[in-house]
Amino acid sequence: MNTIAFEDGGAQEETVSAFLMLVLEYATEIGLFSLLERLLHVTMKTVRYSPLSKAQTIIASLVVGCAHTKAINETLGQEVAAANYLGIHRFPDQSQINRYLTRFTAANVSELGAVQAQVLRQQSQARRAAGLLVVDIDQCGVVANGKTYEFHRKGYFPASARRGGLPGLAGLHRGV
Repeated sequence: MNTIAFEDGGAQEETVSAFLMLVLEYATEIGLFSLLERLLHVTMKTVRYSPLSKAQTIIASLVVGCAHTKAINETLGQEVAAANYLGIHRFPDQSQINRYLTRFTAANVSELGAVQAQVLRQQSQARRAAGLLVVDIDQCGVVANGKTYEFHRKGYFPASARRGGLPGLAGLHRGV
């Protein structure tokens, strides 16, 4: 696997994902991590990693494509440069991230919503738009096989079902 080396005064750190470094730098630049630190209050003690470090680890795991938390150890374990950029020696392991996620409450989810809304207000190109603004984040069709789903007619996105689609997200688009 190709790596990119970063040098800082003689010490050399390597990263497998240059894209991860770019995303973390951009997130820092727009103030995402300071917003998370200020607005997200997950109740747990800090021994080696702060709740912010654990939130940063989750973001990093999503960027590098970890489908489950169990992939964090393998994928982020070798990302020394990215961890050091965030001010930690290495990323927390999967068990610590699982404990962090189990501590989330409904209030924490609302706090994450506030962080997302603040970032959207600050960074959106549609800041000056008048009226109702709809943002479709995933922009993918969802296979609908039951009568309880929105747009449940036969043949709705049948091609994506043959390609694998995203049937796990179908429950998120249920009709009201």
